[in-house]
Amino acid sequence: MILAFDTTSSVCSVSIFDGKEIITLREESGFKHSTLLMPLIDRILKENNYTTKDIEKIVVSNGPGSFTGIRIGVATALGFKKGLGVPIYSVNTLDMMSYSSDDDIRFSIINARRHSVYAAGYGKKILKFFNDDFDVIKSFLEGIVEKVTFIGENISEFSEEIRTQLNISVKEVKSIGSEGIILSYLDGKFSEDITPNYMRKTLAEMERNL
Repeated sequence: MILAFDTTSSVCSVSIFDGKEIITLREESGFKHSTLLMPLIDRILKENNYTTKDIEKIVVSNGPGSFTGIRIGVATALGFKKGLGVPIYSVNTLDMMSYSSDDDIRFSIINARRHSVYAAGYGKKILKFFNDDFDVIKSFLEGIVEKVTFIGENISEFSEEIRTQLNISVKEVKSIGSEGIILSYLDGKFSEDITPNYMRKTLAEMERNL
């Protein structure tokens, strides 16, 4: 059985995969992942008649994303590795997010503040991972007439820019979290390197001094 968890956003999510189906639990955390992650893991195991002894491998999102969240997720994965002796793998957060939609033109976007983003494009318009001003995406989309999907949270300002300045229809979708980690892993998009890929702290994290 594969255990996956995502702590890179304001939602804490945990998934298990037994080779047949993906089962997921998620809860709005307000970046309090340290108090939610282990209870969610215990709950999903118990509700599906598993114990930690059934875990064969662990996959975790290692960023980019919440500074504090990534730290908690990676540390938890390392703790399981030490305690259970199981292999652990990482999935890029943007790749994970891309599985939240199957639309032809979709972008995983993390708001890095001050009009900057961590983003990547998937589907018919491939755009490699970058960390820069959102104008990079605007330039990339010039001339597009098809509907575009933005995946992420706190990204309405970017959607509105595309609608008003480029006259392109934009749909916003929330990330499916750890379910996307499982799907990414099954597609071979994973790494044995779980080094955290931090982004600068969000405003909410700085206000809480996390």
